[in-house]
Amino acid sequence: MNLLLRYLILCLMLKSDKAKSSKPSYSDAIIRHYRILPHDMGFRHHVPNYRYLSFIELNIQQWLMQQRPTDKLGWVIASQQLTYIKESFLFDKLTLRSQLLAWDKKYLYFRHEFWVKNDLNVVALTKIVLMLDQQVQPTSVIVQQDEQTHPVIKTWQDNLNEIKKLTPIK
Repeated sequence: MNLLLRYLILCLMLKSDKAKSSKPSYSDAIIRHYRILPHDMGFRHHVPNYRYLSFIELNIQQWLMQQRPTDKLGWVIASQQLTYIKESFLFDKLTLRSQLLAWDKKYLYFRHEFWVKNDLNVVALTKIVLMLDQQVQPTSVIVQQDEQTHPVIKTWQDNLNEIKKLTPIK
């Protein structure tokens, strides 16, 4: 319920800003602040990974809505990786910075940083695919430039390919 409420607030704010502001660059960082509330906490008294993923989804949705290619353009997470550096606790104010790091013909790659005060708590990578009418769309509907890569993304892709080659667990 909390995520739904945060999503609705985000959509209302962005729709009201749509008419007022110019379209930001696709490489601009999305910065949002979240307060860790009791329902964001896991049973071991810290923020579980699924809550971080929910915050990431809100930032990606904001980025896509600001790009405004069409209201019907959606997206699906193809892969994510989170690296925990430090725990976040109840009532901490999280600052999430998300930025498009790289892209190819099919995927957009984002880097996310979760900060509490001046401490980096979590770093994440997200690979998404754009969707329209249940069909995968090329990234060129948003990014009209040639592919851009990054060494971190190349290493991540190599790791994902090796994972796919593993023998199934029996």
